Amino acid sequence: MNGFDKLKLPKDPQDRIIIATALHYQATLISFDAHFPRYQELNDLLISENLHEPNL
Repeated sequence: MNGFDKLKLPKDPQDRIIIATALHYQATLISFDAHFPRYQELNDLLISENLHEPNL
């Protein structure tokens, strides 16, 4: 078992690319995707439709 086994990766390969790119470049990610707020790694980078709710 390696470190990647513990990550909750999106099933959609395009979502993986979007998230990985935002993390790599520490870029702000603006998305209305309901799944993105579930990824703690995006907490400081994600702007989502639920701006009044903290990212999970």
